[in-house]
Amino acid sequence: DDDDDEIASNKNYEDTAMSYGGGGGLLFRVWENTSSDSPPATVFIDIGVRYILGGEATYLKEGDIHRTKTKVTYTPSESTTDLLLINIGVSFSFNAQ
Repeated sequence: DDDDDEIASNKNYEDTAMSYGGGGGLLFRVWENTSSDSPPATVFIDIGVRYILGGEATYLKEGDIHRTKTKVTYTPSESTTDLLLINIGVSFSFNAQ
């Protein structure tokens, strides 16, 4: 490896699944600086949820590749790619005077 060139590569399996979804969230103000000595600042708790409906995908997981002395066989797994994503975070807002 002398020029960041790829020396060896292997892709065992590949699939693509379309997805779509929606979600929403809320911001709760938990603190606000109203002091005249420093710039105004606000802290929020950010809570959100998204649901993504995904298609069927075929993939390899541990144990799905079988090797013998003469050949390699695959036993791919298949499932939907639906996803429920819940997030909780903190947001800061700083305003210049």
